[in-house]
Amino acid sequence: MTLPPKNSPITWKKGTLTRWNEERGFGFIKPAKATENDIFVHISGFRAGMERRPVSGDTVYYQITRDETNGKRRACNAHISGVQDNALKPPPRAAKTQPIEELLAQLFILIPLLGSLYLLWQTTNPLPLLVYSVMSVITIVLYNEDKQRAQRKAWRISESSLHLVEFLGGWPGALIAQYSLRHKNAKFAYQVTFWVIVCLHQTGWIFFILGNPLPMTTIRPNKMWSAESSVKMVQGEPGPLRITKIAVDAPGRDNENPNGEWIEIFNQSNAVVSMYGYRLHDEANNSYFFSNFSLSAGSTVRLYSGQGNDNGSSLYWGRTDHSVWNNEGDTAFLRNVQGEVIASYHY
Repeated sequence: MTLPPKNSPITWKKGTLTRWNEERGFGFIKPAKATENDIFVHISGFRAGMERRPVSGDTVYYQITRDETNGKRRACNAHISGVQDNALKPPPRAAKTQPIEELLAQLFILIPLLGSLYLLWQTTNPLPLLVYSVMSVITIVLYNEDKQRAQRKAWRISESSLHLVEFLGGWPGALIAQYSLRHKNAKFAYQVTFWVIVCLHQTGWIFFILGNPLPMTTIRPNKMWSAESSVKMVQGEPGPLRITKIAVDAPGRDNENPNGEWIEIFNQSNAVVSMYGYRLHDEANNSYFFSNFSLSAGSTVRLYSGQGNDNGSSLYWGRTDHSVWNNEGDTAFLRNVQGEVIASYHY
């Protein structure tokens, strides 16, 4: 509809959209009559079904109403000259989500979920999993609130605020909300920023997963892993690593002082040994996996059973509620990435 009907009993005004804030969805119309003041217009004041959104410089036909809350004049029933609108037609039904879209959404969410679970398993650090969960719930709530405000034609949550919570870990929740609430999934500029945020997170997790692959271990089918049934010693010359000491009886109660017990591994060679993917375990199969750690020539590393900050000479198993080594007797086994026992210590 380019022009209002000439015989319409309703008073139409003509003006130019001089200022338009696309992010917040409002602007000001300069009336064609120079004697009239600029008038406020919100995106909800435009006719539904326009082929495009308003931009500064558009010629606009509109009517005048007053805001119910503050009594100020504002434009309503506005439409852009030369732009077709379907205000009198029922809005088209939203297309159903295609299976490929659902599959891609699940795949994108799966990558950080697997990365967070893998980090939790390797380092007992639950922070990424908690952050993604909490921020996703917050983001879904904000999306729902923003949609309700849009339906009430109330003041909206800014897009920059939504992008911020997405960047801080709420983007999985945003992806769920976009498909379940049908909100913010059609605006191209918003989607570009959103997918840049998603790609940044995905790239970080892909680099983390590729840089920290699962350690290779020997799995015996149809058997529980046990030290006695699966020991495979490396034949030939003794290896560069040797288990030299184990402190098995911690001061006080063992379960209350896990750092009171420890095990020492010595590099008896003349070269640095990368222990990435190595596995240390006892007869009960309590296991510790080495990650991105190298032991210098002639150096010793002490692995404590409790929690602490790893460094070049001290590592921490991460246990909090019980000890590892049996006071009455046990065996420590050190395996390489192929699952071969390269060092052991029995007491």
